[in-house]
Amino acid sequence: MKVMKRRILRIFFALEIMVFASFYVLGPHGMRVQEQMRSENVALQGETAMLEHEVHVLEDTIAQWNAHPFLKEKIAREQLQMARKGDQIYYIS
Repeated sequence: MKVMKRRILRIFFALEIMVFASFYVLGPHGMRVQEQMRSENVALQGETAMLEHEVHVLEDTIAQWNAHPFLKEKIAREQLQMARKGDQIYYIS
């Protein structure tokens, strides 16, 4: 009888370990999901660094526009197609 109880308890313990291991690896918060989250986090950090660099470039460009009035006029004439009174505008297609 004692041998049978031990055998049943060992089988139950082995099943419990297998269930625990499967949830630990494959569960909703398991190791696989954690690794996917880590790789997504690395990708988002890279994207954030790229966007921060782009913001710095744009801030430098704005600072240059504010420092040099010629750049303001150049942008107004070329990109916004603005002209002074008396200027003749030629469109090249």
